[in-house]
Amino acid sequence: MNAAWASRRVDKNVMLSWKVAQTSLAGRNRVDDLIAELSGLGIQNEKRQYYAPFGVRLSGLPGTTPFDVYGMERVVWLEPLRRALSSLALGVSSTYFKQNTPTIRGVPVSALKTFANDLVGLSRHPLILSSIDDEVTVPQAVLEEVEESFTVEGTPDSVVEAARILLSSTDAGNAISIRATAARVMAFNADRLTAAIDLYCAGSAIGKPANVLLPSDISVLAHCIAVALHESERSGMNHEMYLHVDTDAVRDAARARASYAIGVCERALEKGCKVVSLPELCAVLCHK
Repeated sequence: MNAAWASRRVDKNVMLSWKVAQTSLAGRNRVDDLIAELSGLGIQNEKRQYYAPFGVRLSGLPGTTPFDVYGMERVVWLEPLRRALSSLALGVSSTYFKQNTPTIRGVPVSALKTFANDLVGLSRHPLILSSIDDEVTVPQAVLEEVEESFTVEGTPDSVVEAARILLSSTDAGNAISIRATAARVMAFNADRLTAAIDLYCAGSAIGKPANVLLPSDISVLAHCIAVALHESERSGMNHEMYLHVDTDAVRDAARARASYAIGVCERALEKGCKVVSLPELCAVLCHK
């Protein structure tokens, strides 16, 4: 784990100032010591920044492709997702006290808007995770509030029938664009939060609870997807997590999304569908 995060750290000036120790700690060699220092895991009072390309797992080195579209094909198991939605999203809180310092903090970012946040330097990049002490800061894409104006009565009998309905509607193209944008936002946020959970778990004591502060209802669902991904790809979750949002309106919207998503998972599980791809899942769950 130290080597995985050492290969992703991008604090150039700090890393260049380090020197290889002439002696090693008991039970370790100097290479292990250097890797541990490079990773920065567990260091206090020092900001660390890590490059986490989209779709890249910790089991491999970060490649040259910043947004790996093939990484979208990671799969999500529906039972862990259903549990995460039931325990986390339905219990999301809008009452957040300052003494509950966020240990994972989602910060809204957008190419079109400027948000009030404290991100500076590399931290403003959408593929950079920042950490200081026990807090991990993770960028979260923002979904513009646009209502879909296209609805279909009933369920089409076939793909051909669905295509005919879409082609005959003047509003279908705009509705598809809105849905695709929402799905991309959810998938991006889920991927970012998966990396943030990995970083938090790597640098924190096993069993230490995490307060997760998120900027939107779609980020709450994305976090549940991230928990399900982490649980299946990392053989379980060793940290309790508590979700928080800023307002009652966001809390209520997140709980409504969660209830819808739980119903989707339960219906799929009843029909024998246990696992889906991340794009397929986001295309369904992004619907309000």
